[in-house]
Amino acid sequence: MSERVPLMDLLHTMDLAAVGLINPYWLGTNSGQALTSVLDLVLRANTMKMGPLVLLLLYSWLQPRSGSGLLRSPDLVTRGALGILLALVAGRLSQILLPMRARPRFALGEALFPPTDYAIELGDWSSMPSDHAMLAASIVVAVWMVSRRLGLAALAWSLIVVCAPRVYFGVHYLSDILAGLAAGAGIALLAFHAPLPASVAGLLHRAERQAPALVILGLMMIGWETINLFATSRRILTLVARLMNGHIG
Repeated sequence: MSERVPLMDLLHTMDLAAVGLINPYWLGTNSGQALTSVLDLVLRANTMKMGPLVLLLLYSWLQPRSGSGLLRSPDLVTRGALGILLALVAGRLSQILLPMRARPRFALGEALFPPTDYAIELGDWSSMPSDHAMLAASIVVAVWMVSRRLGLAALAWSLIVVCAPRVYFGVHYLSDILAGLAAGAGIALLAFHAPLPASVAGLLHRAERQAPALVILGLMMIGWETINLFATSRRILTLVARLMNGHIG
C-alpha cells in the first residue's frame, strides 16, 4: 500500500513547480525584462494595483435602483464593507499569529526571481496567507453580490494584476495566494449570509436618507483606505497582534 503524501508536501511541490514554470521567463529575453519592469511598477503602485478594484466596488454600490435613493442596496453595501474589513483583520492577524513562513525569494534565493526592491521590508513578515489576496477576494465577493458581470471583471483583475506579480517576484508562494483567496472569499460570504442586528442593518439606510453627503464621503474614505491597503488600520492591527502574541511588553 502506498504511503499518503502529507498535504504540506503536496503544496510545497506545487509551489516549486509554479516558481519553475513562471520565473525563468524573465531571464535573458527582452520581452521578459520588459514584462518584469511593468509588473514591478504594478507591484509598487497601490493606485494601479487596487484602484480599478475599488472603482468597480464603488460603481456597483452607487447604482441606485429606480427611485430607491443613493445606493443600490444599503444592506449589500453594509455587508460588503463588513466583509472587506473582516478579511483585512483576519489577514493581518493570521500573518502574525500563525507559524512563520519565509517568503520564497528569501527562502529559495533571490537569484531565482526578478530583481525588485519591493520585498526588502518583508523579510520579517510571514508569507502565509497573502493578505493582498484576502482583501482582493473580499472585494470580488462584494462586487459579485451586486453584479455578476462586474464581479467577473474584479476577479480577473485580482488574479492577473494583484496576485500574479506577487508570485512572479517571489513575494508569495502560489499556495499563499490560493489560501488568501479562499479565506477572503469565505469571510466575505459569511458577512453576506450571517444575521445582522437590526440596528446595524438599518444604520446605512437611515444615513442614506438623512445625510447622503456623509455617506458619499464615507465611501470615498473606504475607497481611499482600500487603495492604500488600509495602511493606518494595518499598523494598528499589527501593534495589537504583537501585543497579543507577546512580541512587545
